[in-house]
Amino acid sequence: EAALQAPYRKLTRKRGVPRNADGRQARFVVLGLGKLGGLELNYSSDIDLVMFYDGDGRTDGQRPTSNAEFFQLLARELVRLLTESTELGAAYRVDLRLRPEGRHGPMVASVQSALAYYDLRGRTWERQAYIKARPVAGDLRLGEEFLRRLAPWIYPRYLSAADIAGIKALKRRIEQQARHSGGDQRNVKTCRGGIRDIEFAIQFLQLLNGAELPQLRTGNTLEAIARLGQAGCLTDQERAILESNYSFLRKVEHRLQVMFDLQTHTLPEDPDELAKLALRLGYTEADRRTARQRFMADYCHRTELNRRILDHLLHHAFSDDV
Repeated sequence: EAALQAPYRKLTRKRGVPRNADGRQARFVVLGLGKLGGLELNYSSDIDLVMFYDGDGRTDGQRPTSNAEFFQLLARELVRLLTESTELGAAYRVDLRLRPEGRHGPMVASVQSALAYYDLRGRTWERQAYIKARPVAGDLRLGEEFLRRLAPWIYPRYLSAADIAGIKALKRRIEQQARHSGGDQRNVKTCRGGIRDIEFAIQFLQLLNGAELPQLRTGNTLEAIARLGQAGCLTDQERAILESNYSFLRKVEHRLQVMFDLQTHTLPEDPDELAKLALRLGYTEADRRTARQRFMADYCHRTELNRRILDHLLHHAFSDDV
């Protein structure tokens, strides 16, 4: 919010206040997606941002400019302030690729153009991303209105043939990723039964059931697991295991990032570094096994258990039955 207000004041002094065709002040909102949207940032997370304004028009200053240009300038300065490296470091790394049209789209879109884009060309993975969306700066009411209007698209009551094809393609991609790129079992995020596997499966269950069960619409993974359990989409045993194992894996991820001050998700190969990680996680020597051995045995057991549960959930939720 601070990084938004400073350039907004500066720009309005130069260009005037942006106004819609009816003279009302144009509104602007920043949505947080990903870990920021779900209130679950890592110590070294990027932040996923999407920005919208609510109407065409012009500024009312001596050097008037279109609202589109004004908000592009505002967004550019906002991102610069958040990412600029200073003697104290940078505040955040910012990722804008989840906006309409991705890298090829404008940094800021109007609400109307965004709604039209998602209605006509929005894809399943974009629905999945918007599960975690929430307004984080600017006119929060505009953000809430936008997400309310987008909700029937995010959580469709009926799936078209294209929706079903998209879901099946994503299911195949998850499974292929687990088989191939997920071959490195030391990667806490992408290994088989790792953080991403849990998040993808939970988000799919939310997409499939969110129209009928609005209580499942939350951006926080642990909250979603709890609500899916309450709604009967997960058994009590599945819920308890996934909650415990997701919390465990996120804790490992946090400790890694604190230890190395990097955006890393990979367990160290060096046995001494791995031993330090195990100690930081509370493991001690016991039963003739070192802290490192006990941690690795626990890690392998939990990820394997996750994968068995998720294989069952994906097969059940996305059968090939026409």
